[in-house]
Amino acid sequence: MALKFVSNRNKKFLIDGYSKPLLLEVALLILASQDPLVSEIVKLLDWDVEPDHYVLVLERPMSFVQLNWFILPQIMSLEEDVARVITRQAVCAA
Repeated sequence: MALKFVSNRNKKFLIDGYSKPLLLEVALLILASQDPLVSEIVKLLDWDVEPDHYVLVLERPMSFVQLNWFILPQIMSLEEDVARVITRQAVCAA
């Protein structure tokens, strides 16, 4: 699991089945968790609302690396085949 803390002041969004607007990131993760499931999207397991922030409980795949930390050391020499894999994952997730 991974925990993510998100400001309560971010945009809110109303989705079917919920009486109050949810944090946009929570709403999008709920919608992305519906069938058909996409393996490239991290699953939202739970969330909690605190006075000034949300706490998101997310799945954390075993072979997980944040994209920005993966690309940063290679920014000047990102190989085409690596860029192709990243782009394919982004397109599949979209």
